[in-house]
Amino acid sequence: MLRFLGSIDNTPKGLTIYGPLVTVLLQPYPEITQATTDTGRPSRLVEATLMMDTGASRTVIEEKTLKQLGMPPLRYMPITGVSQKSDLCPVYRIAVEIQMRDENDRPGSAILVSDVAGVPSPSLPEKHVGLLGRDFLQYVRFVYDGPGGEFEIIDYLDAGSKPGR
Repeated sequence: MLRFLGSIDNTPKGLTIYGPLVTVLLQPYPEITQATTDTGRPSRLVEATLMMDTGASRTVIEEKTLKQLGMPPLRYMPITGVSQKSDLCPVYRIAVEIQMRDENDRPGSAILVSDVAGVPSPSLPEKHVGLLGRDFLQYVRFVYDGPGGEFEIIDYLDAGSKPGR
């Protein structure tokens, strides 16, 4: 079992302003990473801050952040956000990694391998560049203490070793 413990600044107001933020490592899909390593080209890693969003059906990340991985989109798909306006967005196959710790305080990580939509950047910058949606949350337990300003991500299955994740 792996855990990530997080907290929210300015509790309880921070909950409504920022939500639960997680620093993640983004990288190309593992097969792409292996192919670039085999050719002598290093694969790119991008550190990003994402917000846990139980209302988002899928993980979305600002397209400018995904472009830093140096790979082309696989396809385009319509994405509808809170404005209920649908945008045609590029889709990238990537791995999203969250650094966690086990019950003996040894490092580990939860990894989601998924097709992630690249969305336009907001007009005003946010503390996060994307949302970790239910496509990630379906594999972990997410515990949220709003008044205490703390949250926990628990990976009982060791996400990094499971197929499709």
